[in-house]
Amino acid sequence: KEVLSLIASKVSKEVNTEVEHPVLVYPNPTSNLINLKIFIEKDNANISIDLIDSRGISQQLSKLKGIIGVNTLQVILKDVRSGEYFIKTTIDDKIYTEKIIKLD
Repeated sequence: KEVLSLIASKVSKEVNTEVEHPVLVYPNPTSNLINLKIFIEKDNANISIDLIDSRGISQQLSKLKGIIGVNTLQVILKDVRSGEYFIKTTIDDKIYTEKIIKLD
């Protein structure tokens, strides 16, 4: 059963070479939907997004190719139980982790 679904993706060609946090996850806490803004420095970057629960169990949300600029994704979490989770975003060989709180 698919618990999570990616519902939208868009790319902005704005490039900021001094991005301190290349992955933004919001709103947090959330009840049904999270937005991910992923700042990519090169075309065709390999992006993998995973949801990790408090037991360390990981579920892949998406695997895609990023385009240089700001890649924005929306993920529906309506069938995910409330609790603490981590969003793990891998961009090529770099891993970024953000804690999120899922509310009912």
